[in-house]
Amino acid sequence: MRALVLDLRPALTFFSESKSSLGDLLVISATNRADLDIIITSYHETWNSREKYRKVVDTISYIIIQTNPNGKIIFVNKAVSFLGFDVFDLIGQDFKDFC
Repeated sequence: MRALVLDLRPALTFFSESKSSLGDLLVISATNRADLDIIITSYHETWNSREKYRKVVDTISYIIIQTNPNGKIIFVNKAVSFLGFDVFDLIGQDFKDFC
């Protein structure tokens, strides 16, 4: 196995000669971290919202069926079980076959 060896001397020389470049790098890193924190927070908020939506959809007694443009079923809530269907058996089926 070969090891990757990096020569850090050019980078260290560059940053030691240019204090503003090091400062710019630190500002960029802080900005990236702040942006990453916003993305992570947004992801968690979206996930929690999705979970709340999923709970509502799965607990109501109305049947919800979502199809793609070709009429294939891509989502069904658990209310179809009242009609004797299994959710997973309906996914991928043609909606028109049930009409």
